[in-house]
Amino acid sequence: MPIRPEPSAVVGWGSVTPLGGDPDSTWQAFRDGRSGIQSLKDDWSLDLPVRIGGRVSPSALESLSPLLRRRSDRCAQLALVAARQAWTMASSLTDGIHPSRVAVVLGTGIGGLSTMHEQHLQLTEGGPDRVNPLTVPMLIPDAPAGQVAIDLGIQGGAHTPVSACASGAEALMLAQMLLNDDRADLVLAGGAEAPVNRLGLVGFSAMRALSCRNDAPERASRPYGADRDGFVLSEGAGMIALMRSSDTPSSAAEAPASSEAAAPLPPAAAPLPLLPPSPSLRMGAMTASPSTSKKLLFFWAPMEGGGGNNGNNGHGGNNGGQGVAPDLISYSAAISACEKGGEADWACKL
Repeated sequence: MPIRPEPSAVVGWGSVTPLGGDPDSTWQAFRDGRSGIQSLKDDWSLDLPVRIGGRVSPSALESLSPLLRRRSDRCAQLALVAARQAWTMASSLTDGIHPSRVAVVLGTGIGGLSTMHEQHLQLTEGGPDRVNPLTVPMLIPDAPAGQVAIDLGIQGGAHTPVSACASGAEALMLAQMLLNDDRADLVLAGGAEAPVNRLGLVGFSAMRALSCRNDAPERASRPYGADRDGFVLSEGAGMIALMRSSDTPSSAAEAPASSEAAAPLPPAAAPLPLLPPSPSLRMGAMTASPSTSKKLLFFWAPMEGGGGNNGNNGHGGNNGGQGVAPDLISYSAAISACEKGGEADWACKL
């Protein structure tokens, strides 16, 4: 008999992005209108047709030991920093949960791409003896999930959906399934990617997928612009800690921020006292995270028109025709309006 999905509570979150090394700095940079895209000045990029990308500041990884950085790919390093942030925020609720009841679901589209490229150079230029013996465990896609599980002592499983750009979304779905099936009491879920290297840029450039605005990197990413010429490669990681809502302490003044995967908001959800600035923008209920007492706003904007599977830049994918994507200004306006009205400390687009 099918199990009815139970709402999950977001009890912690972490991120490492080109805008900032944690959620607070990332959010502030976003509100300030700063771009995380920059010109690449590395020697390996000078002869490439695309020399822009989003890169995480080296200072964001300073918490990792030199030994760990030598033994892990950059993708795993980013994931580990974001996971530690989410784990720390959820720490007040993890006491008493056995490690075998905690799982990790961390999606990635490629995984250790930089390790693959670097070790191939070692092989072709220096011979077999120059290849790092840790090459395979560093480049496999499930290395980030494994590193997080080892670092945090998690024993309930380390899972890695690999579904291109949908990997992170599938990780959230699998996390919800683990909670619904009572296979875990807490799941760290999210995604990580580190493709900003010579091989990654060459590969995407060859298929003419990247923007070539090398002279204006901060204006290159314009997915809804009529003059868009491609997307921009960036690196980063985002993780959230999920628990069943029924397992989290709550009260009338402090209820967990909840979401129900692959299902509409329950009828009991209270509507927001804010009209969306765009008819395409829909909003979910706001509640407070028990570990931070901060309010969260979850909103989503489905494609208008015939957007189909794997739609890109407002165009329908496998089973749909032309679609019209909502304006990003609507997102910013909604977020700004909520914060100015004291309704939310954070917002998250779904």
